[in-house]
Amino acid sequence: MKSKKEVLVVQPSYYLPDGKLIKRKKKLGLTPSLIGPYLASYFPQNEFTVQMQDEVIHDIDFDRHYDLVAVPFSTPQAKRAYEIADRFRARGITTLSGGYHVSTCLEEASQHFDSLVKGEFEPIWDVLLADLQKGNLKKLYNTESHFDMVNMKIPRYDLIDWKCFSTPLGSIIPLETSRGCPNQCDFCCVSVMHGRKMRFRPIEEVLEHIKKVQSMVNIPRKKYFFVDENMIMVNKRNIKFFEALIPLNIKWHAFFSADCFRHPEFIELAARSGCVGAILGFETIKESNLEMVHKNNTTLGPYVQTAKAFKNSGIPVYACLMMGFPDDTRESLLETAKFLKKIKVQFSFIYTVYPFPGTRMRDSFLKQGMISEEESWLNKNNPYKILNLKHFNESGDNFRESFNQMCEDYFSYPAILNRSLGSGMFIRSMSENIGLKFLYKKYGVYATV
Repeated sequence: MKSKKEVLVVQPSYYLPDGKLIKRKKKLGLTPSLIGPYLASYFPQNEFTVQMQDEVIHDIDFDRHYDLVAVPFSTPQAKRAYEIADRFRARGITTLSGGYHVSTCLEEASQHFDSLVKGEFEPIWDVLLADLQKGNLKKLYNTESHFDMVNMKIPRYDLIDWKCFSTPLGSIIPLETSRGCPNQCDFCCVSVMHGRKMRFRPIEEVLEHIKKVQSMVNIPRKKYFFVDENMIMVNKRNIKFFEALIPLNIKWHAFFSADCFRHPEFIELAARSGCVGAILGFETIKESNLEMVHKNNTTLGPYVQTAKAFKNSGIPVYACLMMGFPDDTRESLLETAKFLKKIKVQFSFIYTVYPFPGTRMRDSFLKQGMISEEESWLNKNNPYKILNLKHFNESGDNFRESFNQMCEDYFSYPAILNRSLGSGMFIRSMSENIGLKFLYKKYGVYATV
């Protein structure tokens, strides 16, 4: 009987601003990465034995033999991903990678991996597997078309160490239902990788996916996170999708568009279908920044009204913001904390701007001299050095200090208590906000993506 090939799928850690590799015993309350389990599902189990290691919580076994080591990664993980690949290649083990960063930085990635996939991997996967079985992987597989989202594999959720993610409030299961984005925001890499045309999984397949997960993943109080970057726009497909979710009696989170306030019936339907979290990309409170990066909505009004509409329907709001745009100042950073307190969103994710390769923002920042080193993701302590905010320097202010002060203000215990009182979900609000406070304080996640 032919022996199975051994495959290791590694989800790399990343470096903190002090140059140390982030390591944790658990990722309590966080959402597991989807790409590792999803990639693992495309290796037929009758031909391959697949292991998966999330380096943040588990040490990588560099001494064991594998027939293939696959390392999917995002831009902030690039430095560590290359180190991992180099160590395995030094022992003669074949390495493979793909994804957005690889697709936009092929020459750089080719120095560390034996084989690369440019674009979405599904259309060329059968060819790649056949070559792997013959021991003849090509250096590059160039996908010239987008995946039609039909007959997607169900991720290998069984490879996730769920005890490291579960809390008394439940566990979050990621799944994907669409790709693409019609918008062209300068900072975003979604349309660069997946195109501007929206592609949706058939509703029946998504429902079957959820039903299988319900029995496959034995964890209490499951919640689902639809990871689609621009999934919940108001359209006939999503209305049908919400209606189909109601009988499943599940709880879920997703990203929503800022124009939802114009359709209160859509928000009410989302609530009835089990939505317990609406993520809104405010990005910045300065409208000049919104215009500069070509956001679809260049005023704050729609975001504020949509947040209010969700809250009135009993759906908590998660605001996503980025600091470090060209028009940001110390005053605008501190004003952001006041703004979030004023509109009383329950949760906020606050990051520093990260100009991804291949985006118009990166091109603009290079021209303006805001990026001090062209390949800054290859520095261990790049998160604070990537931006050269001249107006901060000229005024004598320090961006890092201003940013930290803003985060400390927003995540102070009095502020957390104030937004949790009257939220209708006091325990959840307090616990999640304190968890975010811990992450911001200890690991500096605000400096990464």
